[in-house]
Amino acid sequence: MGTVFKKTAVSFFIGATLLVSNIAQADIVLSGTRYVYNEADSEINIQVKNKGKKPSLIQSWVDTGNPGEAAEKINTPFILTPPVSRIDAGQGQTLRMVYTKQPLPTDRESVFWLSVLEVPAKVKTTASAETPQPQSQLQLAFRTRVKVFFRPKGLPGLPAEAPKQVKWKIDQNKLQVTNNSAYSISFNNFTLTNNNQSITVNGNLAEAKKITNFPIGKKIAGQGWKVKWSAINDFGGVMTGIADIQ
Repeated sequence: MGTVFKKTAVSFFIGATLLVSNIAQADIVLSGTRYVYNEADSEINIQVKNKGKKPSLIQSWVDTGNPGEAAEKINTPFILTPPVSRIDAGQGQTLRMVYTKQPLPTDRESVFWLSVLEVPAKVKTTASAETPQPQSQLQLAFRTRVKVFFRPKGLPGLPAEAPKQVKWKIDQNKLQVTNNSAYSISFNNFTLTNNNQSITVNGNLAEAKKITNFPIGKKIAGQGWKVKWSAINDFGGVMTGIADIQ
């Protein structure tokens, strides 16, 4: 990333503590739940909108998958502009992502993460007869984090066909997923079935040409099991299927 972005990111991170609340709701929303950067693309544009009633300041960056990595240590082959911007209530902002041509694997997708950190405008309070001292306000900063798939030219097959190339195995208390395809797969969840037995396993990302283990929660024998899987496609839709487990 550029030097300007790194310096801005460091100073903004120090000034804004990331807080997450399951009750409060973020005002900043993105146009998609995932983005595909094809190698042939000169850039991709990401639409960000403030659906709240107050202006918000946002910081945006791309990382390699570690959500706690210090901003000054992040090094990805993308330039994202603007790194910091203010979005008024009801207005939008376009983020521009450009690939710097830094070499990446050519036989598979590479996975990165886009983060957008939202810091609401500070609420000013004044003293009154009932509250002679200004009241403190809790400011919540929200981070939206979505996947970015860099897709080289000439990859074999289609992304939607990738789950068909997966090899499934139960290794005691883990569901082992060997993704032999050139495409990474975002699994929602798995349901393991064997006669009248049924076990739900939480899904996650199975990267291209890698083995990923998903915890089952208990040891089970691998014979006779099937897996019903659910995954997200390029457009945010759901794909489902069923396969035998080795």
